[in-house]
Amino acid sequence: MRGDEAVDPETVNELARLSSENRELRAKESASGDTFSGLSLDDLTRLLSEHKVSQQDLDTASRGDVRWKPKNSQVHNLLEVFIELFDLVKGANIVGPPGSILDDLATFGLLRRVSNMMSLSDDGRRFRNQMLAKGKFQIPNSL
Repeated sequence: MRGDEAVDPETVNELARLSSENRELRAKESASGDTFSGLSLDDLTRLLSEHKVSQQDLDTASRGDVRWKPKNSQVHNLLEVFIELFDLVKGANIVGPPGSILDDLATFGLLRRVSNMMSLSDDGRRFRNQMLAKGKFQIPNSL
C-alpha cells in the first residue's frame, strides 16, 4: 500500500487490535519473570540436564579454585554442576578457567565472568530459587 492511498477502516482496526494484543503479551511475559536469557524454567532445566559433563570437564573447571572439587559420581550434567556450585558462588567469586564448563553456565546466563572470576548472576539466583520452589531439585546434603 502506498502512502497516498486510503486505508480500509477494517485494516486499521485489525492492526490496532494486533498491536494491543502484542503489547499485552509482552507485558505478561515481562511480569511473569519466568524466563532466563529467553528460556523458560522447563526449557533451561532440560537443556542443562542434557548437557553432559565428563570428569575431565570437571577437573578443568575446578582447577582454578581449591574450594570446589566435584566428584564425577555425583555430577553428570550442567544442571548438577550449577546445583553443586551454588552455595560457593552465592556470596563469593570463584576462579574460572576460560573455556571451561563454567563458561557454558555463563552462556546460559546463570554465572557471569569478569576477567578470570566467575560469580552468580541475578538470573542464576532466580533460577535456583524457582527450582527449589517448584520442587525440581533438592539441596544436596553435602552443601
